[in-house]
Amino acid sequence: MGRTSDDFPPLPLRKRSLLPPLEEQTSECRQLDPAKHCFFAGDSSRVQELFNLKLQRNGYYEGYNISINPTVANAFGTAAFRFGHSLVQPKLKRCDKFHRIVPFDVELHREMMDPAPLHGTGAVDRLALGLAAQEAQNRDEFVTDQLTNHLFQAPDGDFGMDLVSINIQRGRDHGLPPYNIWRERCSLKKVRNFSDLLDVMHDDTVGRLRMAYSDVQDIDLFTGGLSERPIVGGLVGPTFACILAQQFMNLRRGDRFWYENGGFRSSFTQAQLSQIRRSSLSRVMCDNLDDIDTIQLRIMEMANVEGNARHPCRSPNIPSMDFIPWREISRPTFFSPSENDSPGSTQSLNTNELRAEDEFFRAFERKSEVNPTSTYDSILPQPFGLNSYEDEIESRTHENDDEPSVIREKESAVRNILTDHSRVDKFIREARDSSKRLAKDQNKFVFSFDEQTHERRSG
Repeated sequence: MGRTSDDFPPLPLRKRSLLPPLEEQTSECRQLDPAKHCFFAGDSSRVQELFNLKLQRNGYYEGYNISINPTVANAFGTAAFRFGHSLVQPKLKRCDKFHRIVPFDVELHREMMDPAPLHGTGAVDRLALGLAAQEAQNRDEFVTDQLTNHLFQAPDGDFGMDLVSINIQRGRDHGLPPYNIWRERCSLKKVRNFSDLLDVMHDDTVGRLRMAYSDVQDIDLFTGGLSERPIVGGLVGPTFACILAQQFMNLRRGDRFWYENGGFRSSFTQAQLSQIRRSSLSRVMCDNLDDIDTIQLRIMEMANVEGNARHPCRSPNIPSMDFIPWREISRPTFFSPSENDSPGSTQSLNTNELRAEDEFFRAFERKSEVNPTSTYDSILPQPFGLNSYEDEIESRTHENDDEPSVIREKESAVRNILTDHSRVDKFIREARDSSKRLAKDQNKFVFSFDEQTHERRSG
């Protein structure tokens, strides 16, 4: 089910300045531009700072804490992180490589039920470039009717499902505490009546909530959180901002495999981290679209925003990752247990085993380049019978005038190599036989299942 509000304890005192009581910031907020929806709840930059969400520009992150639970909270996955449903447009634009709008007048619900248009040549490119050029809807309590009246609508139907209703019902199924409880958890002023909502919501929004709920204490978290005016510089209101920030902080601090962590065997090197930090979604678009020449630097913002002009994909302004830091400096070491090893110790395979393994896989790679459908059979080390082995020793003995001791060393080396070839041969053949047996057993099961099904239907 996920975690409840108890897993998000009330904010510590040092973070309460993020979301102060309304009366403490009224005068400050009045001095700011009302068009920015300032409403006494701090701003997004303070959220990032106080919850330590700003990523490292260099070095490792030192905030890992084994006692932090990084799993996704119920409120985050069931309500807060679904705020994006309010951003969806009723139609998705298409653009060509020159970022010109391509005529495509298909409603979203029809696209969701008929993906055939995406199968055409260049269709994915046009959709991706259209997403990069299309503005999202405002983040508010409104959701396009493509999702509220026509979700999963059948081709011959008149209406479909309602995503907002599904979100609300899901929250109730999951046992989410109501909106007002979460305000308390986030050190926000508790709402006592509908009039108190006027401090954080528009008048008409409060009026609609009054019609839908008989008591302000009954307001669902998804409904109330989505109805709040956004914080300065952010997309969501203070309640959702609190839940989202707390969750992302927990993910960063509590996940041992967080990519910025150092000091673990799984950690990236400093050089690898430097390359990861060079990457961007713009670079991903350039690398993966077939027909793209330019893209804006910050792809989640419109290209007409100051300082966000489009640049060629080959421009140094959209740097590529250098994978040299991931190159293996030396071949990996393979280990096998030895009878003489103490518990917990390992022993490296000998040089001849590694040589035989290298020879096998190099042969397979060469064969695959010529014939991609080749099988292991054609490149397995040829079996050496007794006669061929004796001939090998005989030829090596006669072509050299070495001392007997040198000859014996060469004989021993040849025996080791032949033994290693046999090991690889045996391993591959056993693996292939095992696969054949498994496939045969699966066929028997399917055949038996079909017979039983046929008998039941006939009966």
